[in-house]
Amino acid sequence: MWNNFWIWLLAVPIIVILVGVGILWYYVSWYESFRSEERNSLIRYDALNAAVLDKLPVPPSAKQIIKGSGGIISPTNVHGRILVVEMATTNATYHDLSSFYEKNLLSSGWQKHDSNFSFAQLFVRDKSCVRFTIPHEDVSQYMIQIWHSFLGWEFSPNLPPLWLLNIRDYGETDLLTCPR
Repeated sequence: MWNNFWIWLLAVPIIVILVGVGILWYYVSWYESFRSEERNSLIRYDALNAAVLDKLPVPPSAKQIIKGSGGIISPTNVHGRILVVEMATTNATYHDLSSFYEKNLLSSGWQKHDSNFSFAQLFVRDKSCVRFTIPHEDVSQYMIQIWHSFLGWEFSPNLPPLWLLNIRDYGETDLLTCPR
C-alpha cells in the first residue's frame, strides 16, 4: 500500500508539470507561427502603403525629404505597417496644405474622419488610412502617415488569442486599424 502511495505522490506532480509544459509549448509555438506569418506579410503591407503614396497628390511647393516604415519588425508592439513620409514646403500655410489635400482626396473617393489632434487630418478609404500632420505655426515641414488595417486581407496572419498577445507584448498590443 505504501508503495502505491509514493508512486502516486511522485506521478501526480510529474503529470501536472508535463501537461503544463505541453500547454505552454502549444501557445508559444502558436505565437511564433503568428510572428512568422506576420514577418512574411511585411512586404505586402509595405506595397499597399507605397501604392497609396504613389497616388497621393503633392502640392507644387512640397517635396519629400524622409521616408521610412515601422511596425511588425520594429521594436514596438504594433501589428501592422505604417509608412511615414516627411515633406518640406515653402510658401505654404496650414490652410493651403489642408485645403489642397482635402479637395484632392475627397474628389478621389476618400472620406474625412475626425482626428484626435487639431493639426492632423485623417482620411479613410476601404481599409486604407492617410493622416496629414501639419503644424499651424511653422509649416516648413509636415508629415504624412499611411497604413492599412492589419486584419481582413488574404495575407493577414491568423491572430492568436488577445490574452496571449498581451502577455507577449507586455500588455500593450496594438493592431493597426482604420475607422469605419
